[in-house]
Amino acid sequence: MSNKEIADQFELMAKLLELHEENTFRSKNYSLAYLSLKKVAIPFSDMDVNLLAALPHVGVQNAKKAISAAQVGVLEGLQSLLDKTPEGILDILKIKGLGPKKVGQIWRELNITNLGQLRYACEENRLVSLNGFGIRIQNDVKEKIDFIWANKGKFLYHQAVTLAHQLLEQLEANLPNFKWLLTGEIRRCVTEISSIQILTTCNEVIDAAETIDQLIFENNSFSYRHFPVEFIVTSDAQLAITLFKSTGSSLFLDTIDIPEKSFATEADIFTSLGLHFVPPEARDQVNASKYFDLNLPTPQLINDKDIKGIVHCHSTYSDGLDPLKNMAEYISSCGYKYMVITDHSKSATYANGLTEERVFEQWAEIEQLNEEHGDHFTIFKGIESDILSDGSLDYTDEILKRFDVVIASIHSGMDMNIEKATTRIIKAIENPHTRILGHPTGRLLLSRAGYPVHMSKIIDACAVNNVVIELNCNPQRLDIDWSFIQECIQKNVLIALNPDAHSKEAISNVQYGVIAARKGLLSAHQCLNNFSTLEFRNWIQSR
Repeated sequence: MSNKEIADQFELMAKLLELHEENTFRSKNYSLAYLSLKKVAIPFSDMDVNLLAALPHVGVQNAKKAISAAQVGVLEGLQSLLDKTPEGILDILKIKGLGPKKVGQIWRELNITNLGQLRYACEENRLVSLNGFGIRIQNDVKEKIDFIWANKGKFLYHQAVTLAHQLLEQLEANLPNFKWLLTGEIRRCVTEISSIQILTTCNEVIDAAETIDQLIFENNSFSYRHFPVEFIVTSDAQLAITLFKSTGSSLFLDTIDIPEKSFATEADIFTSLGLHFVPPEARDQVNASKYFDLNLPTPQLINDKDIKGIVHCHSTYSDGLDPLKNMAEYISSCGYKYMVITDHSKSATYANGLTEERVFEQWAEIEQLNEEHGDHFTIFKGIESDILSDGSLDYTDEILKRFDVVIASIHSGMDMNIEKATTRIIKAIENPHTRILGHPTGRLLLSRAGYPVHMSKIIDACAVNNVVIELNCNPQRLDIDWSFIQECIQKNVLIALNPDAHSKEAISNVQYGVIAARKGLLSAHQCLNNFSTLEFRNWIQSR
């Protein structure tokens, strides 16, 4: 059982205790422990109980429970609560913004126990009769149920790709006489995956499945560790053209005349079409063929090695897992030349946001660490400042102007219409201290759609005010969406590929942002993090 699954059980425990109106202190205890446990990258089963207990709000008892859950597969006491909770209530608890107390009201007062019943109740305006509800909350619940249903059966790319490569390795090792290639959504690195597709020259894939651990065939379909798998069978002669067609996307394929003959490689297919090789991840870009024309220089899309600095990360000063010194040492050891520490601002009390006094304390440590690192590595003074409800930023101008980098982000008051959200964000962009707009829509993939915005107006405002737009590399965000990157490029707006790391290990989130950026055909010179330390310092001073 993974750390995330165990941490999620702590969160569920907290919700169920509140749902069943049991000990409030215990519910809060599990909820706070969850916030720390979800950031731990080292498997709980490999950790010393005292080291785990030392994390904020964890303690010895919770540490023991986490380690035990890693061994037995379930958190102590959770099953008894699940046994007295209708299964459908667990789905309702997943609706963002609908806390356990309100879910309890819906359950006990309206006798609703699943999403279908709740959606129908919204149509009949029955939620507005409950104390503390209203038409706004009812409409919000209805929209979020629709969003859940629309995304049912999908998985995030970073979850699917690990399983896909594990399965591929087993197939290649156990059945080496056949070819096995990833194709479809997983090969294009689509952000939300519905199935793992594998191209093979093996005609008897059902028999082959019996040789692979946890690859199951039942009801005429395959699954690997409960994840849907599709096999596409072809011949050696048709392998290249079948890989080309099955990779897609349909929008990309519709823009070209697909040749109906055999080719030795995919590269040969592109040459016959008058194109440079188009990387699979770029084949969601409808106009990709325009950029890969053989008469033009080969497009140099950004890659992992182009990222020279980490521009958005958190430490224990706010809600990060690792101290600033450790974050700096780790980022430096990864080969990066600089970092911008951007802990949360004071209004983010939920994330231990920094008061002015603690900002000064952090600055003093940064100066000390920079002396120790010398020219080898540089820490810049940053902040992720909350965009307040009126579009203003945290702190006074006197404080804001002393930061090297201010990332302006919305973290609260997300229930806005498109005009309110756009106006709020543009006001923050126009603040002379804003250098980067963080995760512009606030979306969480497969969980929260984010607030609606006029993205073109926001990009225009960034262009006028020389503000960089973040592509948040957290695989649950990937916000700004890659589909807006070309518009940013056309308007000379730089993109920052930021991991939003709350731990050392999460620095690796950069890889997912790079993939998303390549889908949008971003090159290195259009990326802020590609700047050298001197170039980055000059950019800071250019405001």
